[in-house]
Amino acid sequence: MSSSGNRCIFYQRTYDGERCILMPPEDWRVSRSKFINFCLNSGRGCPVLSRYYSMVSRGSVKEEK
Repeated sequence: MSSSGNRCIFYQRTYDGERCILMPPEDWRVSRSKFINFCLNSGRGCPVLSRYYSMVSRGSVKEEK
């Protein structure tokens, strides 16, 4: 099993179990097998993470204060 140091920061323990918090639980249940390797490899190559960072860089995601 991978150590937590190699996990993507968005792969977290939630009420619904460990999952990517950038995806709704329903989507994660369907797509887990497709994305879990990205989650356990610091997010490298993950299209969900890439899309998130793209949105952040364009200012589409606002920080809450």
